Amino acid sequence: MHPDLSLTAYRQHEREVVRDAELRRRARECPGCVVRARHRLRAELALLGTRLTGRTARPASVVPACCPA
Repeated sequence: MHPDLSLTAYRQHEREVVRDAELRRRARECPGCVVRARHRLRAELALLGTRLTGRTARPASVVPACCPA
């Protein structure tokens, strides 16, 4: 691979990693995050379902980022 192309790909990857980290930070700081509230509700419903039926709970899926607002 050409060195310039390799450097460009590396820089693009670094920008994506930084953007992903920023979105995750914003999601943690968002007090009214609808995505997190939905996941908490889903986890609580799964726990309630396991208590009522005696089944094992499936882990709730996690959204990697929230709205940047």
